[in-house]
Amino acid sequence: MSRYIEFDLVGDTGKTEIWNILSKSTEFILGQIKWYGPWRQYCFFPSANSVFNPTCMNDINKFIKELMAERRKPKKESPSRTGSQGDIWNSGL
Repeated sequence: MSRYIEFDLVGDTGKTEIWNILSKSTEFILGQIKWYGPWRQYCFFPSANSVFNPTCMNDINKFIKELMAERRKPKKESPSRTGSQGDIWNSGL
């Protein structure tokens, strides 16, 4: 995906994921992408003294956009709410 960095899934809360951003050349952790509740979105948290060129910043931005698009996908309907007899909530019973 990226020429200089890689994304490593390191955590899953059940609702959101936590990703480390690693340098491909040194495997140094350059930062983390994780959910930031006050802004209700994934954000990048850089490690101290990390430096990024525009290509790396674009790769990180693209990755965050993909995470957000996946999160915004409609959730599958629970099988307990519907079945072969239709929607029990609108059946008039």
